[in-house]
Amino acid sequence: MAISTPSIISELLATVTTTPSTLVGLGFASADVIRTDTVQISVNSGNDVRYWYGTLTPSASSGHFIPVYGELTITGANLVNGLTLVAETGSSSLSISLISV
Repeated sequence: MAISTPSIISELLATVTTTPSTLVGLGFASADVIRTDTVQISVNSGNDVRYWYGTLTPSASSGHFIPVYGELTITGANLVNGLTLVAETGSSSLSISLISV
């Protein structure tokens, strides 16, 4: 059985605001998001962030929570492809890595 080594598909620094954004909306190429099965997100500065994956849209008061200076890893292509992020207030600076395993 072959052992696969994770590889970085794409990385960027992004600003998320109070307008919900997908990974493509934040600047990633659609083709890169589609072939990603893991995403690593760090909230570098600004405000806390909310997220949903799937059909729901996060808001300042709904969605899963990432505190400022927090990190999150999401694994699963369906979850990554449906990811939407929003800052609770103002904006937040994020480091985001798309990873293929």
